[in-house]
Amino acid sequence: MGRSRYAGGQVIDDNHFPTWTDPVARNPMGPDILGGVEAIEHVLKAGERLDHLAHRYYGDSDYWWVIAVANRIQDPFALVPGTRLRVPSDVRSILDKVQR
Repeated sequence: MGRSRYAGGQVIDDNHFPTWTDPVARNPMGPDILGGVEAIEHVLKAGERLDHLAHRYYGDSDYWWVIAVANRIQDPFALVPGTRLRVPSDVRSILDKVQR
């Protein structure tokens, strides 16, 4: 796994982010975003985050929200090891749907 762009960065407590907006609320398509796109099942391991998975499967950690929306995850920081996630296999077709 590649080095996270956040490694060595300053840690800021949650009080600096009082207006968290979850990706499910921002995207009314919800899990329907998959719309026929196949998904890979991934069982979350200790230390993994959605941005790690997006980097692994899509080559870009900025697409973490695709996994969040596909799984109706409202708080990505509350995920625990062993959680089964659907990782959409074709991120480009999903991006096309969202950008319409």
